[in-house]
Amino acid sequence: VSGSRERDELAHDASGSAGTRGLTCETQDRTRWNPFRASIVDCCDVGFSFQGVRNGMFRRWRRVDQPGLELARIAIEKHGVTVASTLVDGGDEPFSLRYIWTLDSSWRTRGLRIEHMDGDDHWLTIERTGPASWRVDNRPAPHLDGCDELDLSATPFCNALAIRRLGGDGELTAAYINASEMSVEPSRQRYERIDARNWRYTDLGVAHGFTAALQLDRDGLIEHYEGLFEALN
Repeated sequence: VSGSRERDELAHDASGSAGTRGLTCETQDRTRWNPFRASIVDCCDVGFSFQGVRNGMFRRWRRVDQPGLELARIAIEKHGVTVASTLVDGGDEPFSLRYIWTLDSSWRTRGLRIEHMDGDDHWLTIERTGPASWRVDNRPAPHLDGCDELDLSATPFCNALAIRRLGGDGELTAAYINASEMSVEPSRQRYERIDARNWRYTDLGVAHGFTAALQLDRDGLIEHYEGLFEALN
């Protein structure tokens, strides 16, 4: 459920400034207690290991519309999934992200911790507090009530979560995270199943009218996202 800078711009035009309808992350003091910080550092460093992990995957996704690359390690354990990823967006205003995405055994989001780097470091933490309710930076986020999943614009990983949740043609509301602005707001989305590995995504919310063909790999992760991302073998 991710998108390009073009999609981010469409979303910004449709919703107004991030500070009026979304929730924008503020720069945080790195010395403050941070429950996800150690995990981000440990998992995204070169020395990350799958020792003790029952199953694991590694994915490289590159941008096809602009310079950009993501390296993601996906650890699959008995009680859930943890994704540790580092990505670089080489668009007009370059930035990098490191994130830890924790899921339950059904691949449903438990929490997401993002570090955004563009000269200043910004942190954003989103945690599920109910079937469709969320907490952002340890504060209730009632504007996200009704959101079924998270959508981080800079990665195609999140498309797999929506597809797994729906299982076929359907719609859901995602908490859309504009990676360049680190803002969060609801967005309605539709997925259409063409066959087991091919889907059509349509944005009905912040980037209304945006559509793209999606192709999955044998693990149900994105192999090709029309016009935006492709997996590297």
